[in-house]
Amino acid sequence: MRERYTDWKIFFIFYLPLAFITTYIHIRFTSEFGYECEVFGKPNGHSAIIEGQAFAPTQYRILMPFCAEFIHQVLNISIASSYHSLRVITTFLVLSLFHIYLTRWFDTPKALIGTLYLAGSIPLSYLYWPYPQDMFNLMMFIIGFIAIREHKDNWLYLILILGGLNYETIVFLILFYFFYHSGQMKFKKLILRTISYLAIWTLVMVLIRLKYGLLPNFMDNQVHLIGYPMYQTNLKMYANIFKNISLTNGCFYIFLLFGFFWILAFLHLSKKPKFLVKTAWVIPIYLVFHFFIASFGETRVFLPLFLLLIPLGLFSIFKVW
Repeated sequence: MRERYTDWKIFFIFYLPLAFITTYIHIRFTSEFGYECEVFGKPNGHSAIIEGQAFAPTQYRILMPFCAEFIHQVLNISIASSYHSLRVITTFLVLSLFHIYLTRWFDTPKALIGTLYLAGSIPLSYLYWPYPQDMFNLMMFIIGFIAIREHKDNWLYLILILGGLNYETIVFLILFYFFYHSGQMKFKKLILRTISYLAIWTLVMVLIRLKYGLLPNFMDNQVHLIGYPMYQTNLKMYANIFKNISLTNGCFYIFLLFGFFWILAFLHLSKKPKFLVKTAWVIPIYLVFHFFIASFGETRVFLPLFLLLIPLGLFSIFKVW
């Protein structure tokens, strides 16, 4: 009971101020761009999303814009302030939930260390663009991992609905679920459960596209059914990796984000919890998938991997086995 009380104090003494600090950093990174913008001479910011006139995939990620619009209307504050409020709230919840997630295996000081590493790394995921979906997406992944680990299978339906309205890659929760339960759940039951999750996520994707239509992508003004192909850009970036040896080179962002945890996570795997080991098999699939449809210079897309690399690395550091 005493440790639980200590954890709650940590949430407000450490994580709430850090939510404000990282949000301030985010504002400084993105202030010149704002939440209203144009692409190809067409509106692609907040107002365009609310009115259903934005490009893909921006138009399909509607949850945060509509939450911001609700706050704007109810509290009569600016759109920017609405988004900043949402980022403070979601960042605070991400840090608090991540701490709770880690305490399943570690005591409070170790969970604090892991969470502070996450907090210190979050600003590296900030780019020139606001991307309001990222923290909520990470929060949905944390809740989803807790649900999978604690066998709260029915939670995943709501998580996939809310997560799908925010960001498409929440679908990877289904893969994490499948890998964790493979070999310990009856195969037929696992397949049926996996199909039901995939059906829910697909339904959300289809309904959004039925409402707004198949829209041109903001990258090239062309319609792409499965995201914009980024593999050529990524190949070119890594082919020229030694032409610009600098911390600002996007090639190094993914290594800077996790640092030595890339190595620590995979040491002595056989001694680490089954949940972490089995779900870690998804990491190569996650990386390959994003190599083809996302920029490897945008570290924000790798934030969900903190859920595996940090606890796996902490086990190696403290040898908690």
